[in-house]
Amino acid sequence: MKIETLLLIGLILFLIGHYISQKKLLQRGLKEKKPLAQLRYLLLSGFILMGFAVWAVMRHEPPYGTWGSLLFIESAVSLSFARKLIKKALK
Repeated sequence: MKIETLLLIGLILFLIGHYISQKKLLQRGLKEKKPLAQLRYLLLSGFILMGFAVWAVMRHEPPYGTWGSLLFIESAVSLSFARKLIKKALK
């Protein structure tokens, strides 16, 4: 197996674990009155993943475009979870 294939499988497994942890974090944040800690973590995670996604897409080499797309999707999920918590915190 090529190294790129193994890295892609590893990235997919990481993103699955990241999504599950983000979902649990969102559920905990929705139960709290002021979910600032969860909100901070979701925003930080989303922006860091967005930075890696932009870097990967800017590389213009074969495996990095796919990786950048996957990272961009995961960062958008984190930021949408943070948006839900912001709406809850402002009520």
